[in-house]
Amino acid sequence: MKPFKLLTVATVMASCLTLQGCLKEEVDFEDADGIVVTHFYTGPNTPLGEIANLYMYASGMNNRDSYVAIPPTNEADQPKFTEPDAGWVSKQGLTVSYDTVMGRRVCRIHPRRGVTRYVLYLHGGYYTGNMQAVQYELVKPFVEELGYGVIIPDYPLCAAYTFRDAYAMVAAVYAQLVAEVGAGNIILMGDSAGGGLSFGFAQWLRENGGQQPGAIILISPWLDVTLTNDDIDLIDDPMLNRSYGQLVGSLWCADTTPRCYQVSPIYGDLGGLPRLHVFIGGRDMSTPTLPVCATVCVASGCR
Repeated sequence: MKPFKLLTVATVMASCLTLQGCLKEEVDFEDADGIVVTHFYTGPNTPLGEIANLYMYASGMNNRDSYVAIPPTNEADQPKFTEPDAGWVSKQGLTVSYDTVMGRRVCRIHPRRGVTRYVLYLHGGYYTGNMQAVQYELVKPFVEELGYGVIIPDYPLCAAYTFRDAYAMVAAVYAQLVAEVGAGNIILMGDSAGGGLSFGFAQWLRENGGQQPGAIILISPWLDVTLTNDDIDLIDDPMLNRSYGQLVGSLWCADTTPRCYQVSPIYGDLGGLPRLHVFIGGRDMSTPTLPVCATVCVASGCR
């Protein structure tokens, strides 16, 4: 690489890292047991992610009034499931195996010793993106520090499939796990779209007489696919495209209303659910839905 190009790349990366540091927010909040949790949000956690965001701004892709490409309707064209890093698996002495549920793969990660508790993790990605390497960082502490196993379904994506297909697979995976370790030994966890899917699925379990998991953990959950909250206009989200989300939401909900609790769980009945933990950054488009979520949860006894 020529010296000038190398200097240019280094300057851009340094600027991106500086920008990433400026985006850092620190949020403290107290849970039902009086435990204060500190959540750090720094936007995308790689220089490449920041470069991608700068490109999106420069090209107008993050304009709230513009659409991005329509998600592929052919499954062969959809993103593929990223497997866990082999180096991490080897270093931690883990076992990784794959089951098949309803014709789709389910990744199982666990320590070599016996496992009695699991995280059922539903990945995010606007229901159009598949499991990425960076998302394994969210579940690593459960494996490394707590000895939990992790189950990650390669659930059906939009626009080849709809929420009904995803629910059918997640329900089958959950039922198998409940039979294996009991519902109380399961943490239902999801980020972004996976957070919305997790929260909606918990409501679906209640409506259909299913056993609730021991707890729910939501990270920047997408709880309202309509994205019509006026307060969204006050948030400069460095990653998400509002109009693209509305497009995907309309496809994901198929022939039902986008305010159906299974696609927009914020409109559902939040009573009778297990302990809920939510982590989100102040510059996330989904933030305006959370005060409503918290108010309803407290009123209904959901912790």
